[in-house]
Amino acid sequence: MKTHKFQMPALFTDHMVLQSGHPVPVWGTGVPGAAVKVVFGSYEAAGTVGEDGRWQVSLPALPANESGILRIVCADVVREITDVVSGEVWLCSGQSNMDWLMSQLNHGLEDIQASANSSIRLFHVPQVASPELCHDVECQWEVCTPETVSHFSAVGYYFGQEIQNKLGVPVGLIQAAWGGTPAEAWTPWEDLVAGKEFTDLVNSYRILLDPSLPEAERFVEDYNRWQKVKEYQDPGNRAYFKGWADLDFDDTGWREMVVPGYWQTQQLAVNGAVWYRLKIVVPADWADQDLMLELGAIDDLDTTYFNGTEIGSTGKETEKWWEHRRIYRVPADLVQPGAVNVVAVRIFDLTGFGGFVGTGPRHLRLADGDCVPVVVEGVWKAEVEYGFEIELPKKAEPFRSFAGPGSHLAPASLFNGMIHPLAPYGIRGVIWYQGESNEGREEQYSVLFPAMIKAWRRQFANPQMSFLFVLLAGWRQKQVAPMQSDWTMLRHAQMQALHLPQTGCASAIDLGDESDIHPQQKKPVGHRLSLVARAVAYKEEIAYHGPLMERWVVEGRTVRLFFKHADGGLKPAGGDLKGFGIYQKELGWKWAEARIEDNTVVLSSAGVSEPTGACYGWAGYPIGNLTNGADLPAFPFCTDYSL
Repeated sequence: MKTHKFQMPALFTDHMVLQSGHPVPVWGTGVPGAAVKVVFGSYEAAGTVGEDGRWQVSLPALPANESGILRIVCADVVREITDVVSGEVWLCSGQSNMDWLMSQLNHGLEDIQASANSSIRLFHVPQVASPELCHDVECQWEVCTPETVSHFSAVGYYFGQEIQNKLGVPVGLIQAAWGGTPAEAWTPWEDLVAGKEFTDLVNSYRILLDPSLPEAERFVEDYNRWQKVKEYQDPGNRAYFKGWADLDFDDTGWREMVVPGYWQTQQLAVNGAVWYRLKIVVPADWADQDLMLELGAIDDLDTTYFNGTEIGSTGKETEKWWEHRRIYRVPADLVQPGAVNVVAVRIFDLTGFGGFVGTGPRHLRLADGDCVPVVVEGVWKAEVEYGFEIELPKKAEPFRSFAGPGSHLAPASLFNGMIHPLAPYGIRGVIWYQGESNEGREEQYSVLFPAMIKAWRRQFANPQMSFLFVLLAGWRQKQVAPMQSDWTMLRHAQMQALHLPQTGCASAIDLGDESDIHPQQKKPVGHRLSLVARAVAYKEEIAYHGPLMERWVVEGRTVRLFFKHADGGLKPAGGDLKGFGIYQKELGWKWAEARIEDNTVVLSSAGVSEPTGACYGWAGYPIGNLTNGADLPAFPFCTDYSL
């Protein structure tokens, strides 16, 4: 925002929504000393432009459902903002699962087509990372239509739709999200500097800002060493010349691998190049026609062959290659109709997990014309061409999220570029879906996340601003042992924020996809967040939270668990109660038989005579099915880690 010239932030544009029930901040720039007057209906506010060229006034608290023109007069300049309404404003922020658009949903088309609603307004903040504080964004408010909502957050839209339907007032949704981003990127620099838990973050970033510092050389050496381990380099496609793509290649000795899925969750603990092969019979009546092979997303890079000939590849030149859907054309002259054909895919995994990810479609079909497709999901054959150790050095973790100025991973960069420009716009609260990118730093996150919440409340000048977040959805290997701690400590760290007032958590743990970090079930996430909002922000007495274990007692050979939020009574979501573990020192963790008794859960296990602990859902993709009468899932717990 320029100074000494009349100007207002992009938030103050046609179709905007003003937060009701609280004084409404209005601000801008102008000639120093000039008088400022703001009028909305019968509500007025006046002030004077400061010596720095900035001004800010506050309209009195507005009732909901007011509408009209917002008129701003500064010296001899008059600005009129049309189609302004008062209602509820929510900021939708976080990483990719909040940034997941309606158009990216497999099942979202019907909801998009029915989305036209002038009482819902959308403001999509551009993705800007900045080393300096920004004062404005390039965006404008839009009325919700099929065209505008298709490019808006699915979780945000479904949440706002429920709030608007329930309260009967206009709802403004501000989307400020960016995939793959850590919480420190959304936290003000001064708050990172003030926390002793963030010393590594702060010091390392300072070195990136000023390479002349004495410790810079050592840091750069360590960082480069870590980068070499973090992201592997492809040594070259050697197996192709061994015939691994050929139709007549003998893959009898290869292992079986389920598609979709990550190979690391199927007992193949390597990164690098892994080949997949699938034999399929092409219908005879597809002769002399080009086909289309759809494989969904592949993590990370691929080269795909049909009967030994390359038909397509996706590399780093493709934006977001790890979630890009592969669709390759198969020329007719490669196809053997009425006979067995072979699809071979060489996947090179740079870092993290590798394989076929997300939901379909995954099939072979005619390129032109209708047909019943041949499904290519299920059991494939797989073999490692080149594998790397996947364990990172112990000293690698402090460098996990570091990046230089301008990077969306850099500390404070997204707060500077995407949150600071919005404050102190009047909002009711925040819905937040993030945490995946802080995996491995759970202890730090348990402090960082609450610090970020406090900082945002300070920036928006509202210490009681509601802050609602999503407990991460199930992901990775389905639980096969009672104590399987993948992702559980991150969820535990998230829940530490519940110690702050006006916070709430909506669990998505039962809405996940074992093979996709971006589950498609965004509508129920929005619904559950709306329940939390109705209880926390609007003080409605409703069931809004799944069962939460609050205490446990040992009773002889059993453990009895007591729960908060057992609204309507505890019950299993289909079948027998499952997902519980019980612990005895000499025996370790064992699956527990669980039964509901007087609205508590009683655990026991054969051979366990002196239990000393219990757990539930303690896995990345847990199998637990405990719910309450509102059909909300129980929160995971381990008695070694209690809130």
